[in-house]
Amino acid sequence: MPSTTMQQKPRKSFRFLDGVDMRPPWLQDVKQEPADTVPPKPRKSFRVIDGEDMKPPWIANKPIVSVVESPPVRHGKPKIPKLKVVPIEKPPVSDNNTADRESTLADNLSILADDPKALLPDVITHHDEYKVLKELETVPGFAPHVKLLPHQTIARQWMAHRERENRRGGIVADDMGLGKTVQALVRVVEGRATTSDRKEGWSGATLIVCPAALIRQWARESAKFAPGLRVLNHHDSKRTSEPRILTNADIVITTYGIVKSEYNAYEAGELRSALFNVPWLRIILDEAHEIRNRKTAGAEACWELMGKYKWCLTGTPIQNKVEDLYPLLNFIDVRPLNDWDIFNERIANPVKRGIDITAMKRLHVVLNGVLMRRRKDTMLNGTVIVKLPPRNVHLVLCRFTKEEREFYRVVEEWIVNQVWELVEIGEVQSRYINVLTWLLRLRQACDHPRLFHRPDEDETETNVKDAKNEVDSAEFTVLPHRWQRPILPSGARASSKARGARMPTALHFPPGSDSAKVREILKILWGIHKQSGGEDKTIVYSQWTGMLDLIGEFLAKDGMKFVRYDGGLKISQRDKVLDTLERDTSVTVALVSLKAGGVGLNLTMCNNVILTDPWWNPASEDQAFDRVHRLGQERPVTVYKLTTENTIEGRILELQAKKRAVAVAALSGERIKSQKMTLEELLALFGIRPQ
Repeated sequence: MPSTTMQQKPRKSFRFLDGVDMRPPWLQDVKQEPADTVPPKPRKSFRVIDGEDMKPPWIANKPIVSVVESPPVRHGKPKIPKLKVVPIEKPPVSDNNTADRESTLADNLSILADDPKALLPDVITHHDEYKVLKELETVPGFAPHVKLLPHQTIARQWMAHRERENRRGGIVADDMGLGKTVQALVRVVEGRATTSDRKEGWSGATLIVCPAALIRQWARESAKFAPGLRVLNHHDSKRTSEPRILTNADIVITTYGIVKSEYNAYEAGELRSALFNVPWLRIILDEAHEIRNRKTAGAEACWELMGKYKWCLTGTPIQNKVEDLYPLLNFIDVRPLNDWDIFNERIANPVKRGIDITAMKRLHVVLNGVLMRRRKDTMLNGTVIVKLPPRNVHLVLCRFTKEEREFYRVVEEWIVNQVWELVEIGEVQSRYINVLTWLLRLRQACDHPRLFHRPDEDETETNVKDAKNEVDSAEFTVLPHRWQRPILPSGARASSKARGARMPTALHFPPGSDSAKVREILKILWGIHKQSGGEDKTIVYSQWTGMLDLIGEFLAKDGMKFVRYDGGLKISQRDKVLDTLERDTSVTVALVSLKAGGVGLNLTMCNNVILTDPWWNPASEDQAFDRVHRLGQERPVTVYKLTTENTIEGRILELQAKKRAVAVAALSGERIKSQKMTLEELLALFGIRPQ
């Protein structure tokens, strides 16, 4: 059992200054390492500009740690100096609800195995205590015709309670398509800044941070549900650098990219960093799993935004591993689990090693307090919370021609031989990026020979980087001593002697050649067109923009009107594509990049989905399907998952089935392993297994 006297990493918000304890009296009994042993990182949220003290009232009279008296000149312009200050938070309202409200969590975690309810007074809010009340269906400030669904009235009460009780926010992890945006807007409308908030120095503005694709959607939803809100989009090159303009809005919508960019500017002392000079009343991260990698600059930038209340909206709080939760807990300031060392020691490491069921108990006690999650099949008062049309998923087997089968055989044998060579010489660990690249190329060969022959190098690099994040490199040191030599499609055994052979090409598949998947896509689309009389619309997803190019060639040849949505489009172009898809009845197909259009969008104008290429992580697929199967969908949804027979895709689907239950277990209290792909699982995709 971990020691309860372990020294904790000091909070960012307080520090010792010249040996004097600068913390407020109600926190001076909390143990903290002196500044000479662990130099604290002072808060970066305020500065002095042109001699004017920009600090809020509650810290305006506190000592300045450092200030540049004469602004340096850079590129002919004065560089505005940063002020490093010692923020002092609002005194506690009561003994049970201090500014350091979860400071006892570290000690309690160590005794959780004996008493799982030990933390309830500190961080738990029971969702069962909230009842469905008809009078809560209407929201003052919302459009008169809008009525909340029963599960949304529960969220309304829970979110209000979290803010009123000074819990400062939480994680709304409802399934995709259950209306998290509406629930957040309710809180914005109801949770306006109070006189007390203003006296403490908080603005009245709420900051929404979301992927670029969702800027338009947030603006439209705000106008639809709460037309009285003043909404400001803060995302293009013409955005303001003046914090006061932002504080005049009720909602400011920006992107993760802009937050990262302005954080870099803020660190450099540049003017274009308005987001970091506003004391936001509330900050909402939409698709909050975007910051799941704690090592990224984007995650750090979001952590440094200053807000009184902080919320994370995500349908997939865990995508690959339990560590995905840490950046969210850090953002909403769940102490002491916002300290990575403590989170890793008490939660992540024991769960990953599968040696301590207590770690999962610890995690679930915390999540039960700060997280609300409902699935589409969650029961409320004896009925499912939402009544959606049925969703039917069909696994469609695509058959190669004789020439395609021979091409794939040659490609697979060449690649498996390359991987086997690395296994034999013991270099898989050091060169696993090569293995991931070969995996990507083999998957491309399943889609179309020409895609294998002419890959987009930038896209290949991006996809390999994404795959790298989904592979558990920590498992690479745990290797069986002997591996079975894989059997190749030809029936022969893999051989390292074949390593010097040249990579196969697709030169005998000239431009205009189709593929098994292209043929099946056209067959499905024409079938939908005939059955619906040209009324139903379909989304065709692919991870490769090159595959979208090839599909588009054949759609144009067949006279089928379509639009395309991928990461290469500007925000204004994306908006135009979505408007065309929604309003033009002659456009019945949308070719969509899974990376750009698989998250957050509302695509209920479509009721059919074709997934061209499977991947082992089911979270990505579920997000893509839920762009269509969500609130607002009035027609049955049909999903077609394409796979080629006797290829690596069959093994990917097997791995996907194994992994699907992991995220569910992490959120339901079961003991789990990492959802990342281990080296053993990676090699198994090539038919290489331990003896």
